[in-house]
Amino acid sequence: MKDFVLTFNTQLDAIIAKKYCEKENIFCKLAPVPRCLSSSCGTCAFVKLDNISLLSSLEFEDIYLSDNGGFKNYERS
Repeated sequence: MKDFVLTFNTQLDAIIAKKYCEKENIFCKLAPVPRCLSSSCGTCAFVKLDNISLLSSLEFEDIYLSDNGGFKNYERS
């Protein structure tokens, strides 16, 4: 499993993502965006999953891969 951080444009997008993940049994924790990342709404979601495409129906600003305590921008395909 990979650890991803999703940033959102709005609080509503973050809440929708949380509800979607709960429904699909995907680990998701909403939290303030780490200082090294930026977001318009200030809320991010920490998610654990193997295939990020499972979240393709959600609206988010950026995806980051958690990498040894840091974050790398994840290129969407």
